[in-house]
Amino acid sequence: MNCDHLIILCGKAGSGKTTVGRRLATSLDYEFVSMGNFSRNHARVHHDMDINQFQDYCKAHPEIDAQLDEWFVKDISARAAAGQGLVVDYRLGVHFFSGARSFFLEVSDAVAACRVAARKDETGETIEARNQKMRHRLLAAYGFDFTDLAQYDLTVSTDTLKEADVVETILAHLKNPL
Repeated sequence: MNCDHLIILCGKAGSGKTTVGRRLATSLDYEFVSMGNFSRNHARVHHDMDINQFQDYCKAHPEIDAQLDEWFVKDISARAAAGQGLVVDYRLGVHFFSGARSFFLEVSDAVAACRVAARKDETGETIEARNQKMRHRLLAAYGFDFTDLAQYDLTVSTDTLKEADVVETILAHLKNPL
C-alpha cells in the first residue's frame, strides 16, 4: 500500500490529536479522519452509549473492537492506495500502517483534564481511566503499546505549545526528517 500521503497522529485522550489533525490536514490540503470520532459515532448510533461506556462494553465484547478496526483500516487503506492525502488520528495507526509518517502528541494528565473539561462525557478521572483501559485493551488484543514512543517518527509535547506551533513542528519534520 502507498503510505506516501498518510500521516498518523497518536496520543492520549486530550493531547490535541483532533485539533492538530484538522489544522495539519488543512495545511497539507489532506483530509482529516479520526478513529475516535468514528467510534464515538458508532457507540452513540448503534449502542446509545458515550465513549466511556462503549469502551467498557468493547472490553466485554472484543469482537466489536476488531470489527471497527477492520472497517477503519479497510477504508484508510483504500484511500491511501488511491493516493489520497490523509491525516489519521488512530492509536493503532503505526501498527496497521507501518510505512506512514507517525507523530505522538504527548500531554500531561493535568493539561488533558483541562482540555476535556468542556466535554459533557469526560472528566480528568475518566480521561486517565480511558487512557489506561485503551492501553491495556490494545496490548491484549494486538500486543501493541501505543505509548511506546520509540515507534514514532517524532514526539511533540502539546502541554505548552499552541496548536499552530505543534503543526509547524510536524510540518518542519515532514520536510526535514532527522
